[in-house]
Amino acid sequence: MERDNRIDTLKGVLISFVVLGHCLLWGGQKSVFANWIYLFHMPFFVFLSGYLTHANSHSFWKGVLSVAESYIVYQLLKGFLLGYSSIALLTTPAPMMWYLFALIIWRCLYYLWNNIIEDKSKKLRSNLNIIMAVVWVALGLFVGLFCQFGKVFALSRIIVFAPFFWFGTMAQEYDFISFCKKIPRWTALLILVATLGFIVWLTPQGWLDVRETVRCVKCYDMIGGTMIGLAGRTAYYVLAIVISIALTTLVIENKIISRIGKDSLKYYLFHGVILMFMSFFNVPWTWWLSVSYFVVIMTCIYLINKTKLSDLAIRPVHFLNGVINKKQNNNG
Repeated sequence: MERDNRIDTLKGVLISFVVLGHCLLWGGQKSVFANWIYLFHMPFFVFLSGYLTHANSHSFWKGVLSVAESYIVYQLLKGFLLGYSSIALLTTPAPMMWYLFALIIWRCLYYLWNNIIEDKSKKLRSNLNIIMAVVWVALGLFVGLFCQFGKVFALSRIIVFAPFFWFGTMAQEYDFISFCKKIPRWTALLILVATLGFIVWLTPQGWLDVRETVRCVKCYDMIGGTMIGLAGRTAYYVLAIVISIALTTLVIENKIISRIGKDSLKYYLFHGVILMFMSFFNVPWTWWLSVSYFVVIMTCIYLINKTKLSDLAIRPVHFLNGVINKKQNNNG
């Protein structure tokens, strides 16, 4: 299957927002803009992950194993740097590693689900997928009632973000980018401005304190009760979808951004390690320095990705096996 440069461009924009958001928050710059980014960057990324997951593809399990290899390597690396115990390494994904762990779980669940419904009629499959999406949304809303679900095995995030992955798999039958492009650009721009204004309005009311609870890390009791939590998470689902559609409408295909999107997993993994080392060395952080760090980090990773070093760093076992096989073929 040929790569869709439009999808890669979207991924490039999103991973740029991810890195920028982490640069701002890593240095304690809890700005309104950072919280606006957190409304959509990972939901949309998860949606695209689902959109690009094809259970019937001959390379499906190869892709799952590739993600698993990257997860194990960087979980061990980050866990070592953070002083994780053996139990923590097995049960608690290190910072940013939750996404890879969750991606493995979502893809395996989708594979099982696809095998269950593949013999059904097209209409029945569609209805069953809609029912499953509703179930995931309900689970995502109600998991916040239980404080037992948290960072252990990333259970809270896996459940809360699962609807976006499921929506992505359902969108495979449609060209959602073409659909979004039919929306007037001024309408999309108005949506982005309005949602940013919404966050500005929420900030004095404690949004910076409830952000992680609404998104999924903590339970509703930590922000004042069930009704506030349910309302916040419902709004999060709606706003994430609306902003994602608006962004898709406005994003213009670009070769450089597309290249970044093609290597989005590398940016995701590499920038997390870079930020950890920056924290260890206590580099100064201000709002403007955070933005400067973002530019430097993105530029460095872009240059690294032009070398074989990036392939070795992201999946060392796969890379070394490829080198060995190549030598054996040449000798043969």
